[in-house]
Amino acid sequence: MNIEYDSDSDVLYLTFDDAECQRAYVENERGDILIIDKINDRVVGCTIPFALYRLQRDGSLLIPEIGPVSLNDKLQQLIDQ
Repeated sequence: MNIEYDSDSDVLYLTFDDAECQRAYVENERGDILIIDKINDRVVGCTIPFALYRLQRDGSLLIPEIGPVSLNDKLQQLIDQ
């Protein structure tokens, strides 16, 4: 999994699978953008806007295909970069 955080825009970018595939982009009810492998019909990544705000507000961040993730030292280090 690849994780990138853009602190200027408070957006978290997650890639679960770097393999080449035909991709579709779908927005879910929380405003996250899911990256779907159209051939295998599975989530291969997502973009989470307002990630730090949501994490601080809710105490965890709901990541599609993974579930709730609490603020821990590793995630805090990523955000602080």
